[in-house]
This record gives sequence, structure tokens and C-alpha cells, in this order.
Amino acid sequence: RTCLEDISLDTIPHLRAFANDTMLDVLYFMSPEYHRIIIDVVTSELNLVKSKFYQYNPEFKGQISIVAHSLGSIVMFDILGHQLDQQPKPRLSPDEPLMPFSNPKKDPRPNEANHRNDVPYPQLNFSVQHTFMIGSPIAVFLMIRNHSRLRKDYCLPGCARIYNIYHPYDPAAYRIEPLIDRRNAGREARILPKWDGGFRLQYRTKFFIRELVDRARQMHSGLVSHLEAKMSEMGIRGPEGGGDPGPGDDGSEDTEDEEGVARFGHLNGGRRLDYT
Repeated sequence: RTCLEDISLDTIPHLRAFANDTMLDVLYFMSPEYHRIIIDVVTSELNLVKSKFYQYNPEFKGQISIVAHSLGSIVMFDILGHQLDQQPKPRLSPDEPLMPFSNPKKDPRPNEANHRNDVPYPQLNFSVQHTFMIGSPIAVFLMIRNHSRLRKDYCLPGCARIYNIYHPYDPAAYRIEPLIDRRNAGREARILPKWDGGFRLQYRTKFFIRELVDRARQMHSGLVSHLEAKMSEMGIRGPEGGGDPGPGDDGSEDTEDEEGVARFGHLNGGRRLDYT
């Protein structure tokens, strides 16, 4: 049987080996045949690991969380998005669920998966409380599947909390929050501290510069207020020109915070999704 090495060119061997080991995994996952095999194998292994863990730790009563990296986060998103639940969950759009890469012509069992119009997915024999997606390209895959916008009330039936964690220089990582609300593209991701409680050098530098700018603005504002007060005492400036806040200036931050809570949908219970 012909294998991948037989059809690979001999030139730039290291680059071709890297492409064969990484990018081709995505092509395999996107093909209908291998997509179902990957989903079945991953679900089976998760159930097996969980069963063995409970076998050796029968007293365990805690919650179960999953950490998925890169393409593995796409696999887990598909699995958790197709878990059957007693109460139907909101979909990605009013008329279309998150569809797998399946071929309806080859599939003899369409429209059998509960409230979703796709092939029945293998089910986990446990509930997942948290899923941490590391360096995930899930946003790109959702756009490829014509889901360029997620409804705010959409959530995964198989998981209550989703966290999209990425390094700012990871070429395979993308943000999820702008898919829920496009305004989130201008909102920075939540910064995670290091293991020792501090922040990376690039963020410490950024915070230092931001603090200097804020202090400069406060000093400027205080100086202007002092000068305006003196001018008013001398009769040069009337009190009505004291710089009353314009429309939207007073309390705009509180309004922005209240709106921000609603911007992130229910994938993480109304909390932030993107962390860096």
C-alpha cells in the first residue's frame, strides 16, 4: 500500500517532514472518513481513562476537566458539542447546528442525533465541567463551517466552561470572543499570571508604560482643573465653562462593563473566553 513517504518529494526534507507531521493532521481531520475515526477513538480513550481512574480511585467525587491542545481542541469541541442532553441547548444559529465534516451521500443514518441534524456522535460516560483549549484554532474552523458568528446563548451540551488560552506569538491560535461580538476584537484578552504569580516581561513593560500614561493624564487633568479654578476666582472664566462631562463621559465605564458581560455569551457562563 502506498504511504505518505512514497509521494513526498526528496527536496527540503525537514520542511516536508514538518508539514507531514502537522498540517496533514488537519486535512485528515477534515475528511469525512478520518474525521469519524478520530472522534470515535478519542471518545473511546477518554471513557477508558475515566473508567480506569475511578477503578483505582473509587472515593473520587470531584469534577472532571479536560485540557486540549491545538487540533485536539477542535476534536474536543466537536465531541462536547454533540453530547446528548435532556434539555436541548441553543445552537450556533437559529436554523443550523455545529455540523461535523460528514458526507451525507455516504452516511446511511441521517437526522438521528436528538435535536441535531447530523450523524449520532459517540457519547462520553462522564460530565465535563471545564475544558481548557491551549493554542486552539477553533475560531478558524468555525468560520470554515460558515459559523462566522456565534449566538450569545449558545453553549456546549457536554461542558459548562470553556477557556481559550494562547500565547500571543502562537501562529495556530485564534480568538473566540470576536465570533460572539465583533466589538470584542478591540478588547484585549485577559492576561494570565505566571506560575509564581507575576507576569511575563512584555506585560510588565506594557503595564509600566500604561501606568506612566495614566499618571501623566491625572497630572494634566489636575493642573487644568487648578488653572480653571484660579481663572474662575479672578473672573476670567465663568463657572459654566468648567468642563462638565459630555454625553457618554459620565459613567461610560460602568455601562461598558455591563455590556461586556453580555458580549461573551454562555460558552463560559458569561465570563471571558480568551486568555493569554
